[in-house]
Amino acid sequence: MASVLLSAFMARPDDPVLEYSERSYRVALSNHADFLGTLEYVRATKAKYVVADNTRGRGVELAQEIRTRLRIPAVPSTNIHRHEWGL
Repeated sequence: MASVLLSAFMARPDDPVLEYSERSYRVALSNHADFLGTLEYVRATKAKYVVADNTRGRGVELAQEIRTRLRIPAVPSTNIHRHEWGL
């Protein structure tokens, strides 16, 4: 059996995987990316449509840049909070 620890900390700048032993690893994961990295990720997914997270107010600009630079339809998410499921 292998052990894999997911961490918010990078092991090395060029490799997100740190090997402790043949069966024990730490893998760096982050929900943060710079602007160009985000565009490259969107391009690599071959997305047909993108909803940019607008909870922190930058989704409008990101959606615009995805449309302009990548020519992929994109819109910012809405920040309307509802308690009904499916709305």
